[in-house]
Amino acid sequence: MSYEEVMRMPIRTFWFMNSNIERIQAQKDMRSLTVAVCGQGGETAQQFHERLIVEAGTVVRLKFDPMRNAHRDEAGFSALRDMAKQQ
Repeated sequence: MSYEEVMRMPIRTFWFMNSNIERIQAQKDMRSLTVAVCGQGGETAQQFHERLIVEAGTVVRLKFDPMRNAHRDEAGFSALRDMAKQQ
């Protein structure tokens, strides 16, 4: 944010955002500490890895595979070609 944007911000919003900075930094520090501790043992590292996979989640899940059983709709394609010729 620019200085002008910060100065136009309502004071409550400013202090709310300020308190979130500490919270976000604490979250990053906890993550760094966990990573450092996991470097000491294999089982702990594996558990942390599994937790990160759950935390990251699945970004996109297709309910169907568009390429599976894919076939061209010849009748529909012909109709579109005919429409294009008419214009």
